Amino acid sequence: MSEPSAEQGRGPRRRAALVEAAASLVLERGPAEVTHRRVAERAGASLSATTYYFRDLEELRGAGARLIAELWAEQAEWAAERAEEGPLGREEALELLCDAVLPPPAGVRGHYEQLARAGRTRDVAEAYRAGRETIGSAVGRLLAATGSSCRAEVALAVVDGAVLAALSEGRDPRAEAHRLLALAL
Repeated sequence: MSEPSAEQGRGPRRRAALVEAAASLVLERGPAEVTHRRVAERAGASLSATTYYFRDLEELRGAGARLIAELWAEQAEWAAERAEEGPLGREEALELLCDAVLPPPAGVRGHYEQLARAGRTRDVAEAYRAGRETIGSAVGRLLAATGSSCRAEVALAVVDGAVLAALSEGRDPRAEAHRLLALAL
């Protein structure tokens, strides 16, 4: 996602800063903890800016979630493009699948915690649903490029289940996702 340029004016830059602040709060604390005041503080903007650019808190949370979903989809697209560049070994394909759907190790727990809470907020749930479709498409391309007949939704479910089990049992989420994907593919 490109940042608004100086020619676009201050308004789009301020709105983008508010969206980025909302996104970071969704990731760190979950959608329910995103408030006008917290977003304004994080963005270095006035409280009134949040109500000027967004009709309500739901719209603000949704805008932050759409940014998260876009970045997540870009990550999955990058992995699919890498897979389509040429033949991959099994281990490289498994690593790319994990790269496509998992955040960096330090962010995995927070990512899954906020995903579990996302459905409680209509606009956030809608943004993630749309983003998940794009991610599923990219994962499908990645799987096809590796010659796997596994369906994208199955691979995504394997990763999600593996990560949740690993987090609840104090194990390495990426290693567990890798291990179970190897069985599923």
